[in-house]
Amino acid sequence: MNAQLRPATLTESELRATVYFAVGVASEGSLRGRNVAYDLAFAGYIHQAGDTARGEPREAGVFREGQLEPIYNSGYSIGTLQTDFGQQRNDVNRNADRLLDAYQAWAQEHTRQRPDLALTPAEYDMASDALRRQGNEIRGDRQVVTDNGYDVPAGIKTRLSEFLGSDDGITFVHNQDIRQVNHLLRNGGSIRQLEDTLLYQTATADDQIRMATVISKLENQDGRRNWPRIVERIESGTIDSVDDLKAAVPRHLHGDRDNALRGAELVISLRGSEANNPLHAAWQSVVADPLVNPTQLDQDRTRPNLLAEYSTVKNLFLVPAQGRAFVEALDVGGTRTQDVRFQGAPAGHTAGLYASGSDLVQWNRNGHGHAYVGGEWREIERSQVTRTDRDNGVVELNVARDGVPVPLLHIDPRAPRMQPRPDLPQDVQRQPGRDGSSIHNRGPEQGQQADGRQGMLYDPPGRWEESLADRYLAAVMSGDSASADRAAVDFARSAEGRHMEAQGERLLAQQQTAEQSQAQDRQMTR
Repeated sequence: MNAQLRPATLTESELRATVYFAVGVASEGSLRGRNVAYDLAFAGYIHQAGDTARGEPREAGVFREGQLEPIYNSGYSIGTLQTDFGQQRNDVNRNADRLLDAYQAWAQEHTRQRPDLALTPAEYDMASDALRRQGNEIRGDRQVVTDNGYDVPAGIKTRLSEFLGSDDGITFVHNQDIRQVNHLLRNGGSIRQLEDTLLYQTATADDQIRMATVISKLENQDGRRNWPRIVERIESGTIDSVDDLKAAVPRHLHGDRDNALRGAELVISLRGSEANNPLHAAWQSVVADPLVNPTQLDQDRTRPNLLAEYSTVKNLFLVPAQGRAFVEALDVGGTRTQDVRFQGAPAGHTAGLYASGSDLVQWNRNGHGHAYVGGEWREIERSQVTRTDRDNGVVELNVARDGVPVPLLHIDPRAPRMQPRPDLPQDVQRQPGRDGSSIHNRGPEQGQQADGRQGMLYDPPGRWEESLADRYLAAVMSGDSASADRAAVDFARSAEGRHMEAQGERLLAQQQTAEQSQAQDRQMTR
């Protein structure tokens, strides 16, 4: 292999952004729309008294309070790229003691206000022993539940969680993420060896993003068990396409692979977005320094909008399938009015994706977000936003300012797109809802499902117009492909065509959401 043949299509910053956002945020550092990178996570189930086993293999009996049911051989972890303390316990830079040392330094700074914050030597040793366990050690004898290990003691875990949510804790976790991104991009690692293959070098930039995502996700999750053999097969020509590479991932990891690939498709959409799409400039700002410290986003005077741009982009990777559709709507100056709901989330705890022309409003499941309206960024909170659905399909968002509702975004799906394209029909109208209902308080009957299509109002779809059918059939029979294409485009623009497209989008989003939920259930429960 010749390193000099390494392609220049993707910049190093683009590769780092792909690893961090597609592999990290989209597939490992999020759970049902929440950013959980700064939580102390356990890859499995932490049971309450009387629970029965939830995963495979099914274990005997019932569990007691705090007993652990791990998934595979995983244990406790932190980070966007999930540093597993059990798997890394012999790495002096990434094991649990590094977290505990950072915690102790932070606690020492607050000793005067809270003298009991620091861990005692006994608590330190107890936490170190608990966090360094691997899944199989926690599980013990699968037929005897009493052998299962227990969660980190509550008094210790609560203090560690407080640290992880502080600026010092976020910085510690982020530095671990940087270390892991650098590890995945090291010389001799999976991505560098992939780069040296002819398959990668002759691929489009989009396929390079897909391939880099698949191979780095596999290495990050599975170590060296599989990726070296896969690269050898690429070099020998037995794997000669992106689909072959996807299929080479072990079957039990397909769900996790697909979560990362949804992130890769969002990277591709952002990278190729139109210049007048506000997310185009936002992505360029992100790629300029994809691993910037999250606690310092508002400290770059040369980039005053970095906090809004970076936060908005990161939020999209928490819902990558819906985020991609959001980017594409803004590409054509279209509209989007989507409240993404999540399994197990309280009513009203939705992620919002609203677009009209080149304006947007977006917030994450926790309710924090930003708006880009009239060429200016502004911070918003879901709890301050009310949505009004008009009878004519128009949606209006208002935001409370000093207790007074102020117009935020007017969304009219009937308005012409800024860049009309025949392959992307206009949005269909939506079912009118209650005027002025708070987004935060909208119940399940008002909020939209994860595909963003619940409550839409369609013209009753009738049969495909006979004239269109006749035109298409006649064109096909006569071999007139141009006329056949025009008939197909006319159908796509018709009410029946839009209805069919909406059905397809709804079913696809439902399937993707279900697959993502199942894969994340297998990966971790926090």
